[in-house]
Amino acid sequence: FGLPVAGVDVDSEQIRLARQAAEGRRDVVFLPADATHLPFEDGRFDIVATNKTTHHIPRWRQALGEMERVLRPGGYLIYSDFTFPTWLARRLMAVFGGRAGVFTGDELDRAFAALGLESVYKATRWYSYEAVFVK
Repeated sequence: FGLPVAGVDVDSEQIRLARQAAEGRRDVVFLPADATHLPFEDGRFDIVATNKTTHHIPRWRQALGEMERVLRPGGYLIYSDFTFPTWLARRLMAVFGGRAGVFTGDELDRAFAALGLESVYKATRWYSYEAVFVK
């Protein structure tokens, strides 16, 4: 769409591959960064998008807070990830021992509400959560 884009990943190999796929576009930047400490100023972006990422992040609530922080007022957060029913989430938390993000749809609802984000679209199933929020 001709929009300038900034992408982050904690894995430098993924950054290398993304830069290669961008084929030298000057309006596309990829940076190695931890999603819980994004290297951008407050309110920098009109759109923040994440697709099946937060389940890889043990401190996923902090990552959501960073996404909200870098979003300008009136901007959109586009979010998609896996969710788990409560009974399975408890078991997975025990298995992963804090090494991954494990959450239910209700936990995500509470986290987004705590950030003050308003849902403009949401589709949930027992295994997935897709939503668009406005700040």
